[in-house]
Formats: sequence, structure tokens, C-alpha cells
Amino acid sequence: MGPSLGAAISLAAAGGSQVHVFATMTLFALGAAASLLSAGYVQGRLTGSGRTTAGQTAQIGRTLLGVSFVLVGLAILTGNDKIAEARIAEAMPDCLVLFAT
Repeated sequence: MGPSLGAAISLAAAGGSQVHVFATMTLFALGAAASLLSAGYVQGRLTGSGRTTAGQTAQIGRTLLGVSFVLVGLAILTGNDKIAEARIAEAMPDCLVLFAT
């Protein structure tokens, strides 16, 4: 979206007349809206038949998220998070460590 919006703005700014600018930005907006609407329609059609599967997947996801929260909480309480952080920092390239700290 970013580069195409930048191109539309540049093209509109180079146009000169307000009608040309309005037409360029309107066509850009209609194109962006059409692509989003069509993607939403296709996604709705694809997932319409799989609602029960989505519900089951969501339940599994919530359970896994809850378990991961408990594990992270236990790691923080026991201090194992610092050990894991140190091991990850040792495995990272120096440039990433310098960038992240």
C-alpha cells in the first residue's frame, strides 16, 4: 500500500489541476477498496464452511496460549527467563545484540 500510495500522491501532485488530482486519488481509493473487498469476500467464502473447524482451532489456540502464559510466568518467578535470555544473546550475532541493546 505504501509505495502505491506514494506514487498516487506524486502523480496527483504533478497533475496541476484540482480535477486531475481528485480523479487520481479517487481512482486510487476505488482500486484499494476493491482489492480489500474482494479479499474479504474470498476469505469469507473460504472460511464459511469451516466455522466448526475454526471454533475447534480457536479452543486449541486458547489452551496453548494459556499454557504458554503459565510457563512464562513460572520462568520469570524462578529466574529461568534470565538464563534463557543469556543463552539467546550468546547465540545471536554481535551486530544484533548491539542493535537490540
